Amino acid sequence: MNATTSTEQQAVEARQSGEFRRAADLFSAAAAQADGLQPRLHLQIRQACCLVAADHLEEAAALARVVAEEARTDGHFAELADAL
Repeated sequence: MNATTSTEQQAVEARQSGEFRRAADLFSAAAAQADGLQPRLHLQIRQACCLVAADHLEEAAALARVVAEEARTDGHFAELADAL
């Protein structure tokens, strides 16, 4: 198990236990360790969802804008980028 997977698993567990802010922080750490753009964007989307659940709406919106722009620019997750 690599560091990203371990951190991501911790984030999933935090989210499942309702610790959304902690989960967001862990998804952010996992995204920073991710190999490649697509895995990083995926983890950042999960981070943004946790931020919304933790009622950190402005932070979630700012992250969603960054993710959407990167996804749109690089042609990844086009529909999701537009939805964000």
